[in-house]
Amino acid sequence: MFSDLGFALLIGFGGFKLTQLWKELMTRYGWYQPAWWKSMLSLAICLSVSLAVIPHQSVGIRLVVGLGASGTAAVWHALDTLLRSERDKTVSEVLSRPRSRIR
Repeated sequence: MFSDLGFALLIGFGGFKLTQLWKELMTRYGWYQPAWWKSMLSLAICLSVSLAVIPHQSVGIRLVVGLGASGTAAVWHALDTLLRSERDKTVSEVLSRPRSRIR
């Protein structure tokens, strides 16, 4: 059971990184994709990797691990978005302050 949880965490983190890479590539090419597209891509990545990597379990267990990995990736995406927005808010506050020059 704990090995399946470990697989779900590792596969979820890998799915998170792959969907971030996909998002960056699409942004560089100027292609806009809705948020549900990235979620479906993450789900497809996590399910396919869990079906391929865990051959010693039944198909049902592998699907549950893939769904758990996709949920883990979604949590990492939400945390990443929260941290980035807080960083951007802090940077904008610092840059909006008047600068005093010391002579």
